Amino acid sequence: MPLILELDNLRLYLLANGQHQYRYKANGKEVRRVIPAHLDPIGFCYQKDAFFGAGQFDLPKRGSGPTLSNLMKIYYAHIDEQVFAFQSGNKYVKGFRPERRDRIKSEIKRHILPHFGDMPVNMIKPKHVSKFQKALVKNMLPQSANPIISVLSDIFIMLVEHDEEYLENNPCAVVKPLATVERKQGYTPTTAEVEATLAKIDDLQSECMARLAAEAGLRFSEIAALTWTSIANSSVSVTQSVVKGNRNKKPKSKAAERVVPLDPKLNAKLAELRLKNGGDAVFKNGWNNLCQPTSAARKVLQPAQQKAGVQTFGWHGLRRWYRNHQQAQGVPLAHIQKLMGHAIGSTVTDRHYTVVRQDEVMGYSVRVG
Repeated sequence: MPLILELDNLRLYLLANGQHQYRYKANGKEVRRVIPAHLDPIGFCYQKDAFFGAGQFDLPKRGSGPTLSNLMKIYYAHIDEQVFAFQSGNKYVKGFRPERRDRIKSEIKRHILPHFGDMPVNMIKPKHVSKFQKALVKNMLPQSANPIISVLSDIFIMLVEHDEEYLENNPCAVVKPLATVERKQGYTPTTAEVEATLAKIDDLQSECMARLAAEAGLRFSEIAALTWTSIANSSVSVTQSVVKGNRNKKPKSKAAERVVPLDPKLNAKLAELRLKNGGDAVFKNGWNNLCQPTSAARKVLQPAQQKAGVQTFGWHGLRRWYRNHQQAQGVPLAHIQKLMGHAIGSTVTDRHYTVVRQDEVMGYSVRVG
């Protein structure tokens, strides 16, 4: 039986049937395990050897053994591989963007580890997952809780595949996803409310920010990330966004990278702002003081709305107004989707941005015969 690899804590062999087997000592006895065929045996053994090197040799007894926190480095290595596959263009491995990895790690840190981190993984049962699920929906919608359970399930699936001695089954497998509820849509202002708000904004920078949302349909994260190289030929190119104060982040999707035409008056105001502000960034402090939409709305939009005596609305309210205005002008839906950074054919444009008022449909009575 050929010895393929010998590391500090284990050996890798090639069996006669073509399978790979690794061997190590636990509780004074030699343990032999076959590596699942879909895993890279060399990479698996290096990971396993590092894990053993951290002191996890013995077979765990029920209620003992590594906790979820102990094993997270294996999962983090797993998702890092997915990002590497995406960045290297590996068409044989389904990778994902670094932003998705960062979101997964954030969910693990904020929700999963505080609840399960100190529990031995072989003690986590479906009832514990169900209890965790119920705790999540006390503070968020079901559609926000389900992805967190999916991340937890993905961790368990990976651990089962990695080594069944620590976890035999995925405890999330029998826990059903929660039924989603319709998300309450934010307020969409009328044209009069938008015009009144813009008229009451008393400084040039704030007005340009608001007009880019209303007249170009940009997300606030895209507005805050703009540099002067983004604005040319009476248009704005969206190539980056601000995420948690980090300006050099890619937009939320490939479709979000786009070029949007600018109204001549807005283009002139931006040229005036450039002379006033100078520098590389269009908006000073765009990724410090004003990096969060709620903060910017409180500083830019709400004072103007109070002066105008109109209902308050946020940056996405301006974006929703932009969508409705374009539709009222007869712009084809596919063109609106392109301008807003939605994938062509996506249901998002209609589901989250279309608002039909009662008075708008009162003229559509039907007569038969």
